[in-house]
Amino acid sequence: MGCFMSIHLRCLRIIVLSSVCSILVLSAARCTRGPAGPTGPVGTSGLNAAGYLRTVIVSPVDDPHESGLALISALDGITGAAEASPFLLKLEPGVYDVDRTALIMKQFVDIEGSGELGTKIIGIPSPDAGIIVGADNAELRNLTVENHNFDGIGLYVTGTSPRLTQLRVMGVGTEVKLVNSQTTLDRVRISCSNGTGIEIDGGSPALNNIQVDIFGSRYGMGVKVESSRAKFVNLTISTDSIRPMPGLVATGSAVTLTDSRIQLVSSYGTTGIRLENSSLDLTNVTIDATGELHEYSRGIINVGDSPGTVLINRSTILIREYGIVNESAYTVKIGGSQLGGKISGPGTFTCTNSYTPDFVSLGPNCL
Repeated sequence: MGCFMSIHLRCLRIIVLSSVCSILVLSAARCTRGPAGPTGPVGTSGLNAAGYLRTVIVSPVDDPHESGLALISALDGITGAAEASPFLLKLEPGVYDVDRTALIMKQFVDIEGSGELGTKIIGIPSPDAGIIVGADNAELRNLTVENHNFDGIGLYVTGTSPRLTQLRVMGVGTEVKLVNSQTTLDRVRISCSNGTGIEIDGGSPALNNIQVDIFGSRYGMGVKVESSRAKFVNLTISTDSIRPMPGLVATGSAVTLTDSRIQLVSSYGTTGIRLENSSLDLTNVTIDATGELHEYSRGIINVGDSPGTVLINRSTILIREYGIVNESAYTVKIGGSQLGGKISGPGTFTCTNSYTPDFVSLGPNCL
């Protein structure tokens, strides 16, 4: 014979519990509240109360100069950043004017805006100095940098390799300068009046998804490369000027362009790519000067006393008069491409499965 007992217990103390089907003796205990514990410390207020341990928030005020000072002070105040304890400097939407004081990035401290349209850092950098100076092991992202000095630089990276991501850089002068850097740029838009969009000196940077727009009445260029092994993927260069503004100029360098486009408009004639003692590797690249008002524009011109090799694969050169000009004995190899304009000069020209804009096959010597 079984025994089943169901008891709801609250505030009871068991005195004796016998074996199954034996007597269960219970006594009631009075429910009482214990003494109050000590008062805890006062919690932090504001954004830090949300649990941010290594995130510093910078908020703008009505005066952009005061906002810029707050930004510089916030970055200066970050200490102890390391690989095991990185920091984030988060900028709320607004304009931050740092004037002539460079914002020098720190290792393991990322600087993040609230979008290219929401956060803008402006400045009047000293000659050959930057509004923002890069650092290793750090990223700058999601904001706009505006340069107000023709002799200054928007983003200046020298001897370090930060990541520059989802940025817009605009103004006059040189917008981005990379010196002896292995840095990576991704999704960066550059607008420059009377200056140079990107200047690269040394190093092997990787530039992906880059747009450079150059315009104005003075001399300028889209990209300048010296003594570097720069690689570009999805680079778009657009120049529009009454004076010659070449798309890309390389000196003593090995440049690789993939899935890219150079669009040229000038009243005086200009050049898509100019090489001096350099080599070039193009894959799926278009150089278009069909909007040129001058007949002496050139798609690619090769000069220098140490000629290199130009490889052109699955690409298009649309030029009215001169597609490729060798002023020294470069070796030019073209495969599966469309070549408009004349070829001229010393050196070797070799074409395979290539044709004119009228779809007339080119011979082995590109004629």
